[in-house]
Amino acid sequence: TSWGLIADPPGEPAGMAAMELLRCGKDLEVRGEVDKAEEMYRLALAADPEHADTLSQLGLLMQTVRSNNDAAENMYVRALKADPSHMDTLQNYAIFLEEVRGDVAGAEKMYNIALNTHAQTVAHDDSARPKRTEPHPISISLPAPAVLLGVPR
Repeated sequence: TSWGLIADPPGEPAGMAAMELLRCGKDLEVRGEVDKAEEMYRLALAADPEHADTLSQLGLLMQTVRSNNDAAENMYVRALKADPSHMDTLQNYAIFLEEVRGDVAGAEKMYNIALNTHAQTVAHDDSARPKRTEPHPISISLPAPAVLLGVPR
């Protein structure tokens, strides 16, 4: 089945079509239409062969639904070549290495890269930091301490 969505409209970057096809694929996968979802992911890769989000998602589908571990690993490796700091891929590939390949050292390496990537992102992203706010000046009239303790004046 061809969906007729392989190319981006003129003037749009390749990633736009890939993102839309990825979104459609995820929607189909959630509805249990795995074959159609896989087709959408492959169309997204035809539009943008280095689209890390799609490579990671297709890797996860290959791993968890198709039980095609070699294809899954290929997708994860391609995704990390396209974007070495892609958080979803780092996490998914770490789990894959540990649970499927039994490669605890490889998994630990992926987890460490993910942690370092996250730490660098937070350190450079002011919006991720909590904002310091000054306390509001509150003017409350409290009774004298002697009144509070019930001490006669």
